[in-house]
Amino acid sequence: RQGHEQAEHFPRDYDGILAGANAFNWDRFITAELWPAVVMNQWNGGPIAAAKLNAVTNASTAACDAQDSIPGDGIIQDPRACTYSAKSFLCSAYGGSSSDPNCLNPREVSAVNQIWDGPRDAQGNRVWYGLERGTALNGLAGTNPFSIATDHFKYWIHQDPSFDWHTVTYASFVTDMLTSIAKFNDVIGTDDDLNAFRAAGGKMITYHGLSDSLIFPRGTYHYYNTVAQGNYQATQQFYRYFPYPGNGHCGGGIGPQINGDTLFSALVNWVENGVAPDFIVASQTTPVARTRKICMYPNVQVYNGTGSTDDQASFHCEVRNADDLSNTLTIGPQYETSTKANTDTGPD
Repeated sequence: RQGHEQAEHFPRDYDGILAGANAFNWDRFITAELWPAVVMNQWNGGPIAAAKLNAVTNASTAACDAQDSIPGDGIIQDPRACTYSAKSFLCSAYGGSSSDPNCLNPREVSAVNQIWDGPRDAQGNRVWYGLERGTALNGLAGTNPFSIATDHFKYWIHQDPSFDWHTVTYASFVTDMLTSIAKFNDVIGTDDDLNAFRAAGGKMITYHGLSDSLIFPRGTYHYYNTVAQGNYQATQQFYRYFPYPGNGHCGGGIGPQINGDTLFSALVNWVENGVAPDFIVASQTTPVARTRKICMYPNVQVYNGTGSTDDQASFHCEVRNADDLSNTLTIGPQYETSTKANTDTGPD
């Protein structure tokens, strides 16, 4: 977030900026971090057992991985493409198909699906995003809500230290989101006008783990799209986004890993030598030794048809001029704070 604040408000301070796991849209994503706890409270009267959350996460990973472009590696290449329902993990005792000892009852199924889907209003409009399938749920859907989220409700939205988050309903959550936007977007929101940074010759690389359990990855896709306004090639001249499959918050997880040194070297090469990175090579040593290309968005990694899928040389980045999954990023207009998304017809 600090990197984007620099680009937005002090565009001539840095020639290059590396910014990852972007905590922008603070007024909305911090509010949305309470959503999993609200959902479990509404459906279940409290938390879902950690063993059950882990089991349904593993089931979603297996199902989504089986459908993606590199099946069998345990990594979901783009979670936005997966629509796995927790209903597939409903216990047989309730008419479902799962015999797993940690299968879900019907109310738990509904809760998990809503956690994945993210908050919506009574008209079905998306308010913000949810946790992705395959992402660990215990951080935001654990025994206790994430403290930053509860503090945001207490001290910022309601400005009442005694406020009890257990009183939040689906309807009041939407009201609280609108309050957060109205009160704090101008202070802790994120401006998507990067024209001054571009005019100053600045270059920026953004990255995000697609299994981030704290900051919703679709928020980064959303921001990049409000900047680009559909013209990715023009935006890529100064600003490139690299989504990392299977990575958690700032790293970790089951995919080839985010490496700050590698990313910074790519930024230096771009700024000082004019060599813009089309992909970053990521590596991991466990559970297997593996390298993969992390293609700049919206390009996608494609298997060449021969060679090991654990070797990045077996893949190429297919150039895309559009995001086939951009429909998964749409939020209701009343929750859209981007001036560019509402009024601007051209890219930065």
